[in-house]
Amino acid sequence: MNDYQFDLIHCQSPLGGVFGRLVGRKHGVPVIYTAHGFHFYKGGPIKNWLIFYPIERMLSKFTDCIITINHDDDRIASSFHAKHHLYLPGVGVDVRRLNKVQHNTSLRSKYGIPQNAFVIVSCGELSERKNQQVIIRALASLNSSDIYYIIVGKGRLEKHLRLLVKENGLEKQVIFAGYHSDPTPFYAMADIAAFPSKREGLGLAGIEEMATGLPLLTTNIGGISDYSIDGLTGLVFDSDDYMGFASAIDCLKNDREKLLRISQFNRTQVNKFSQETVDTIMTHEYHRALNLV
Repeated sequence: MNDYQFDLIHCQSPLGGVFGRLVGRKHGVPVIYTAHGFHFYKGGPIKNWLIFYPIERMLSKFTDCIITINHDDDRIASSFHAKHHLYLPGVGVDVRRLNKVQHNTSLRSKYGIPQNAFVIVSCGELSERKNQQVIIRALASLNSSDIYYIIVGKGRLEKHLRLLVKENGLEKQVIFAGYHSDPTPFYAMADIAAFPSKREGLGLAGIEEMATGLPLLTTNIGGISDYSIDGLTGLVFDSDDYMGFASAIDCLKNDREKLLRISQFNRTQVNKFSQETVDTIMTHEYHRALNLV
């Protein structure tokens, strides 16, 4: 700040939000803080509310604008002391590119998946929060050898998930594909996407999957509820309801007409999360913070 005399600070992480706002206060510079999902949320741990809520509320006094990416967080931010609060529909998805993705099963052979199998994809870190285990349990309850589940990502829960797969005799049906910087080919080879997170600020993968036309199986948690509509974008369940997920998988597997209807709906419902939409909103917000409008 001393060397470059910045006119505006925009923070994108909780820790950055602490230091950025303190620095902004010291130098009299406006600060925008984007909360990519508050650590305190409806149904969340009490300790998170006791620790993080007071910190965020206090620091909001030194914030020109708090940006949130889901409506639950926006309602909380509206009660804080920031001069301004703004709901932003995510960080922007390349909807035009993803809308062009067509179903393509050529990648299946690489992973030993039959061309006529029913394939579920999940994209995200392997963690308790992402909750891939509920889909594994759902597959175990279905006991159907022509349903495959491909998990794209890596994380510290991989060993636990592999053990769960082995315990349920699903080694041939559950595939750990590892991390891929562009998961689009996996979206193309799948029939549906599972996004069963226990907590999400918004969930970029879910929006990307919708844009490619994949029906979603999701939870009713946090930012996911901003775009996932039960019966329209797919089907929605509690995070531990593996039997519900199982029934949804079986339903979509055997109802191609419903699968197609949801697919067509999803491709048209993600425009508000597009890169163009987000860029327009953020440009206006920067201008407002700098008193240019």
